[in-house]
Amino acid sequence: MSNKRLNLSVMAAIVVFPLALHADVYKLDAVETTAIQASMVNNDGISDGFLDKNVTVGPLGKKKAIDTPYQINTIPKELSENGQAMGLEDVVKYIPSAQIEYRGGADLGRPQTRGMRGEVVANSFWDGLHIVSTTATAMEMFDDVQIINGLAGALYGPTAPSGIYSFTRKRPTADYENTVKMTYGYKGYGEAMADVGGMANDAIGYRAVVIGGDGEGYVDNSALRRKLVSLGLDFHLTDRLTLETNFSYYNYIKEGYSGSYLMPYTALGVAKYTLPDAFDATDKKYGPNNGGREITTTTYSTKLKYEIADNWHAEAGYLNQRADRDMYISSSTFNSNAGTYTPAVVKVSPMAARFDLDSWMGYVTTEQNFLGLEHDLALGGNGYRWDIYGADGSRRYVSSTTDVESLTLADTIKLNDQWQTVLSTSKSWIDKDAYATTGATTSEIDNDGYSYAASLIYKPLKNLSFYVTYADSLQQFDPVTYLNKTFILDPYRSKQYEIGSKLSLDRVDLSAALFSNQTSNGLSRV
Repeated sequence: MSNKRLNLSVMAAIVVFPLALHADVYKLDAVETTAIQASMVNNDGISDGFLDKNVTVGPLGKKKAIDTPYQINTIPKELSENGQAMGLEDVVKYIPSAQIEYRGGADLGRPQTRGMRGEVVANSFWDGLHIVSTTATAMEMFDDVQIINGLAGALYGPTAPSGIYSFTRKRPTADYENTVKMTYGYKGYGEAMADVGGMANDAIGYRAVVIGGDGEGYVDNSALRRKLVSLGLDFHLTDRLTLETNFSYYNYIKEGYSGSYLMPYTALGVAKYTLPDAFDATDKKYGPNNGGREITTTTYSTKLKYEIADNWHAEAGYLNQRADRDMYISSSTFNSNAGTYTPAVVKVSPMAARFDLDSWMGYVTTEQNFLGLEHDLALGGNGYRWDIYGADGSRRYVSSTTDVESLTLADTIKLNDQWQTVLSTSKSWIDKDAYATTGATTSEIDNDGYSYAASLIYKPLKNLSFYVTYADSLQQFDPVTYLNKTFILDPYRSKQYEIGSKLSLDRVDLSAALFSNQTSNGLSRV
């Protein structure tokens, strides 16, 4: 059985220059302190990075957006700063084709594109390394977020056709920078943030972001608290060899907000009652004070970059991440057509209590001429090991373990000034094991398969391109629980056909795509 989608996705990146509200700015030597009464916005527009015409596409490396056979959107730090964004949910709304699945809340939801359900690990990256997406993320750590729409498993490893979310962490700056911001919201939420970067000497660079915030959210008597420590150190070992290191700790507490509401169904799958109009989420009666979440995410990562020779580049990286999710939920149940409901008792969420993740990557890229054609070649691989912890009373236990490894080969072939093709393939190995609370194995899957993609790009003008892409990708399946046991189904396989065009103007980029996606169900063999 196949689920088919046929959609027309038309996106336009239009830069709007907002008017700054009243703000007093005091400049000291190397320090900028801003007292904000409402919101401070940057009105420098495109010149300050709102419209980024360059992208990074996995092992293919840096490209002009118009030269890629994918619909790609970039959310720069300028947009995050002007919108005073805290998490991804605050900025993804600017991309029409991007969404967050609100399972557990916007700050914990799976990122996705084109309405396709996202995955926890497979389609989210920090600096090219897999990360956990269903945990709170502080946008202040990043220079940008790049979103590739659709299916890209041949480049990134087994993943759903829900797109790729790539975060780029802030790196040390060549010149000394020191920015301090203090904000105070109308509900009583106050926050201080420091962003410091520079060079300690000729060989060592640093970048640190520190945040502390506490107060009420948009619901009376609610609580919103944030603590972030992010540190990046770059060691320039030689002119060709650089070691990047990163550490971050993020603690996010949100309490007293509206809980969820359940609709009972009949045996035929029909809702028992009429769904009422939406409740006012700012009304504190819908948010029990003892309900909420505390999310703590600790991440370590390192990456080695080496310019082997002219036109030869290599990089390899490793990341370790732990996401602890203490969630106390209230799920009320509707009991009439009048919109009345049976109030819920706050209880520990059955959702995963902890994620442990180790991920890695390594690629070699080169530019070569063969048989009169220009080739941009990339060879390497990536992978991760992901442990999910369940809650058994007050005890945490490993409910499933996923091991994924992929080898990738990609080639961009320039036929002439107007035509080029992009070819990529990867071989992936997926090993998933599920466990009972006793530690006994309840289900296991050991599978492998290939992913492919082929694209043809035509540029009649330097600022206009048309492309056609075919992609066929393996996709791992999440574990499911039945009768207090965890089971794993066979992997999915997705196929996608896409045609699109891009037009790059001075201050506006336009793009359009027509695509069809087919995804096998979880019972189908690969």
